[in-house]
Amino acid sequence: MTTLMRDRSCHAVCLITLLLSACILTPSLEAQSAAANGTADTPEVLRELLHPSLPFNVERETRSLDFADRSALRVLGEGWQTRGGIPFWQRESHIWATHLFAELAVTVLAPRDQVLSLDLFPHALDNMPPQEVVVFWEGRRIGALQFAEEDGWRTKTLTCAVPASCQKKGANEIRIMSRYAVARADVEGAGDGREAAVALRGLSLRDAGANEAVPEPLCEIRDGRLVQNAYARARLPIILPDAVPLSIEVEIEGVARLSLCWDAPYANETVKIFEAGSATPQSLQLDLTPWRGRLVELVFESASTNADDTVTWRSPRLVGTAAAPLVGAAGTAANRGPDLRSASRLLSEGSNAPPLPALKGKNVVLVILDALRADALGCYGSPRGTSPFIDALAQQGILFERAYSADTATYTSTTTLLTSLHGFQHRVLYYTDKLAYEDALLQVWLNRHGVRTACVSQNPFLSPENIIGKHFASFQGVFGLPQHSPKGCAEVTQAALMAAEDAGENPFFLYTHYLPPHAPYTMAGEYQERFSYDPVKDIEPHPGWIRGAQEQRNLLDSHGAEQLRARYDENVRRADECVRQLVTGLRELGYGKETVLIVTADHGEEFAEHGWVGHAGRPYDTQCHIPLIVTTLAEGGLGQGRRVDRLVGTVDVAPTICGLLEVDVLPNAMGSDLLAGSPADRPLVFSRGMAQYAVEAFVFERYKLLLDTAGTYERLFDLSRDPGETQDLSATLPVLASYLRARAERWKADLTERYVLPESAPPADVSTREEEQEEVGPAHEESLRALGYL
Repeated sequence: MTTLMRDRSCHAVCLITLLLSACILTPSLEAQSAAANGTADTPEVLRELLHPSLPFNVERETRSLDFADRSALRVLGEGWQTRGGIPFWQRESHIWATHLFAELAVTVLAPRDQVLSLDLFPHALDNMPPQEVVVFWEGRRIGALQFAEEDGWRTKTLTCAVPASCQKKGANEIRIMSRYAVARADVEGAGDGREAAVALRGLSLRDAGANEAVPEPLCEIRDGRLVQNAYARARLPIILPDAVPLSIEVEIEGVARLSLCWDAPYANETVKIFEAGSATPQSLQLDLTPWRGRLVELVFESASTNADDTVTWRSPRLVGTAAAPLVGAAGTAANRGPDLRSASRLLSEGSNAPPLPALKGKNVVLVILDALRADALGCYGSPRGTSPFIDALAQQGILFERAYSADTATYTSTTTLLTSLHGFQHRVLYYTDKLAYEDALLQVWLNRHGVRTACVSQNPFLSPENIIGKHFASFQGVFGLPQHSPKGCAEVTQAALMAAEDAGENPFFLYTHYLPPHAPYTMAGEYQERFSYDPVKDIEPHPGWIRGAQEQRNLLDSHGAEQLRARYDENVRRADECVRQLVTGLRELGYGKETVLIVTADHGEEFAEHGWVGHAGRPYDTQCHIPLIVTTLAEGGLGQGRRVDRLVGTVDVAPTICGLLEVDVLPNAMGSDLLAGSPADRPLVFSRGMAQYAVEAFVFERYKLLLDTAGTYERLFDLSRDPGETQDLSATLPVLASYLRARAERWKADLTERYVLPESAPPADVSTREEEQEEVGPAHEESLRALGYL
């Protein structure tokens, strides 16, 4: 067993192995290690805990909610979403329960007698009796409301006493039970028949018998001090330094509590490190040695329930003597949790893979295959023979195994590709949004540096009518109504070859956007029904049918999903033929090793793996894991294949093109030149998808975290053990989820500060302001409708 534990320190092992191994450690290991490292060295400050690089996750009590503010949606539980998983809005300030019951999760940090008020909105149908609502708190009935006919279509307030005895510290469940459910069509006069039980307009909690309003939750950092009251607590997820001894030093003023949490094999464990205090400041040194080298969460909070009491933590810091790497893991008890020192790379500390060979080119041809998910290609694992030509390119070039699109929809993802800015920076989130700073575009930058730019697009999102299609030296759109005909790819290829020939001796950048394998999947031409033939047509693989499946009007079972996937794969085969014809034509024009070819996609495509059909949904890997292959047009490409497993994204494409053309990188670039080594200071990639609220995906070396911008959706997946993203770990590994969430939010905040939009830029809510939107012409609108976007 000792040999196995020593071997484990030399290898990357999975988190579950670490968790289980921690359960069998003996105290003698730590004693031996402490003796080996010595404890006589003078301790030093290892980390300041209020440093900006260590963001706190702040938990605040729920005092009031107004659903006109989408941040209030954080409390929504089951029963408020549509069948597509989107909160059901009837009007701006109303949330409708979509079942006979609906749940809320409100936070209480200091249980005490309180009063709950709910502003409820009933149905108003003449053919149904008045609405009746019953409310439960943690399973205990606390009140009921009976609407009367004379109330009509008006909001009524239900006020309920909530005794401290039925509250618990943390999240408390409120369940609203409605006697009736009515059709949305009846409520609004239109719609798809989705049920609407009762609407909630707002919520408030106040202390029972309080003459004055309870102070708002306080938790903020001021001049090196953390100040908080009883209604907020700060949670700091952190990997503790490997030090012997290790302690936390802090000066405390007030009645305070400091706890430490960690993820144990079968439960989340918590130990109270300190609870005491007074109005007189006191200095403390608390031993953390048993948890050194581990992922833990330090919880800072007030131990008082007095509304006026505050706690001040002055300059908390970790102090110790840096230790040499241990043989085995530290821990004096079976439940000390995982030791992460030997697995830090699993928490996204980045890849140490050697840099790729330098590659330069006079010309760059970028090929976008619309809606191509990575695993649809043979070189990424497809067994169907969908991509013989692209597979050959990959065998002779560089294939990036873990490439992610910036968004699950074309317009935002392509804007990132051509600006090297993330969506939260360029703010082009819908097809009518403007790009505030046109100088950020790659084609503008290359034009200024003597590179001839050309674009040939089959997707109307990339057109001169939209800003990202502007400023190419030449542009050719091959649009139309693709559901009526399989034609189009040949015209795209011909236009691309003409653009390359027109460049003459000048260095050029050619952007070529093919529509396949995008829906409609009936356009596979000679490849139609190559991979499956079924005389029973359960599905209609065109955009209108897919939109109906997204809205749950058309049901897609496993057989239908496989049938639809077969039609899609036939279009992947067609897209492969498009690439073959383009490369063959460019080679016939004489372009060889001095011309670099990049093949990638704007996003992927889903077939009900996560309850969605198509794209523009939540950024699971089905919709945002894309292929990325780099080679040259010479026969034989680069001569040998190279597979790269580090995380990359479409945000890296523009800097890479600049590097290939030996042009200075875009000044605003957030990405890195993929051929110049590992991306610096970027431990994760970012992708985004739309539902009613944007869901952001933060992809780490091993883990993937999904968070929506309204706070109603969080998922954590271990991609190494669960590549299909089927097992959510956010509840079973809450400390890990908190750590990754803090890292993600800090990373995003840093990039937001790093890139500041020019003063002329539109406000953040640009997509809701008609005067700030692009005008969309009738022909352009018709093309978008044909693709299922309108």
